[in-house]
Amino acid sequence: MNSIKECFEIILNGDSENCRLASLAVRKVLYRTDNDRKKYEEIQEQINLAPENYKRINEEWRQVNFVKAISVIYFLHELDKGSDLCFPWFFQLLENKNGIIRYAAVKMILHELGPLTVHIRCPGKNSISHDRMDFEKTF
Repeated sequence: MNSIKECFEIILNGDSENCRLASLAVRKVLYRTDNDRKKYEEIQEQINLAPENYKRINEEWRQVNFVKAISVIYFLHELDKGSDLCFPWFFQLLENKNGIIRYAAVKMILHELGPLTVHIRCPGKNSISHDRMDFEKTF
């Protein structure tokens, strides 16, 4: 598993053991030291397609592995698209009977709520997301 896209192909179509291994490999691929811009494009694509892809998954074990993998890469979502993209999906995940899925949803929601509390945690700062966007513009 050499790319994010390949990992998600296995998660969506592979058997249960390969699916589990692919969901664990997402973190390894993400934090590998290569500076491949394509990796970040694949991440954006997977995050944007996540709610649609999740709807098509019937097996609970596949749902668990899919949501765990998305929660690993979610912090890299596009700030320009806004938070509205996945919020309805998050609520669906929070209602799931499986605790692993609910916890993954909480992790992703925390990435969205963090910038809203910057003014409390760091007086004098407006928002972390603005700093992040300024940082990204420098590259």
